[in-house]
Amino acid sequence: MSFEERATIEQWINSQRDTRDPLAVFNDVQSTVAVNGKRYTARPITTGANLPASYQYAECHSDGATTYATYVTYGPGDLVQTTIVMAERLIWLCLTALRFVGRAADRAGVYGDVALAAQLGRPMRLGRPGMQLGFLRHGTNLAAYPSSRTIDHAESHHTVPLEGLTRLSPEMMQVARLLLNDLVNEFGLAEIPQLRADGAVRLRYFTDPAMSTLAETDGLPTTNDQVDI
Repeated sequence: MSFEERATIEQWINSQRDTRDPLAVFNDVQSTVAVNGKRYTARPITTGANLPASYQYAECHSDGATTYATYVTYGPGDLVQTTIVMAERLIWLCLTALRFVGRAADRAGVYGDVALAAQLGRPMRLGRPGMQLGFLRHGTNLAAYPSSRTIDHAESHHTVPLEGLTRLSPEMMQVARLLLNDLVNEFGLAEIPQLRADGAVRLRYFTDPAMSTLAETDGLPTTNDQVDI
């Protein structure tokens, strides 16, 4: 641990910023890195009311272990008090986190398998009783899936190979689906509608055209399959 090493980590964290890349971390503002034991904590260089709505937080340990967290888009549900979490937004956040984890591990020189943990919890400060899983109806109106239950917390734990997590790939999409299926199962859905088991992207369930662009650029398989949600 040294000032030079801290500066190197901070430079690497900020090199991940790219406003043209929907999977980049800390896009809003430049980040600073603090040292705590063998852990590096990254956060935007803003405080209080100046924090962006998509405020993100990351920890990069010297052994390659990484934590990434951010707010999830939410809005009032049919019961007004209920938070609606967009399934599509969960996919973008999961892919962002997975690639960040993969790149941090690659930078640390570690390889093999990685233990992944994904958790979703409602923001307690909102005083709302729970979350529902939802989508954009007609591309503009936020609505819950008809089968969605109201929950307070969901989590997923899996061990997967690190290989394939440094870039967007069918393997990464399969890992994302593995994690996300556990989360949406808690809401009462059989699977995440946007991703197929083989890693193919069901484009009809994405409202953001960036996914179609990424799929074409990174060679991801796509489909127009329809599922019975």
